[in-house]
Amino acid sequence: MITPVEDSAHHILLVLNPRPEGGDTYLDRLSSIVYERISMNKSKRIVFHVISPLGRPFYIEKLRPFIQNNIGLSLTIRFHGVSPDDLEGFLKKSLGRIDSILIERDLLEYRRVLDKHGVEYIVID
Repeated sequence: MITPVEDSAHHILLVLNPRPEGGDTYLDRLSSIVYERISMNKSKRIVFHVISPLGRPFYIEKLRPFIQNNIGLSLTIRFHGVSPDDLEGFLKKSLGRIDSILIERDLLEYRRVLDKHGVEYIVID
């Protein structure tokens, strides 16, 4: 799942809401976390692991402003599924590799999965 090139990257799990509102708040917080991670070890390599009911390719629309405004970063975006079960499977495989988890506030089923695994996450309004 994680290639050798991505070993030094910052891995951020994004659980995206299908509704467009709150996008600016989400992107502001995402930018803050990304730049906090970059300042910690100077690596500009970021891997976003995305789980979203939006599905392919629609989730990318929500990330488009971040991608456009951060063209100087080395970004990899991997889509891992649409359901809480997909999140469960991803966490079982990758839990120790994720640096930050961001989830939008109204995705309660997904938050229950994260709570079940005892992981810390940031809820975005």
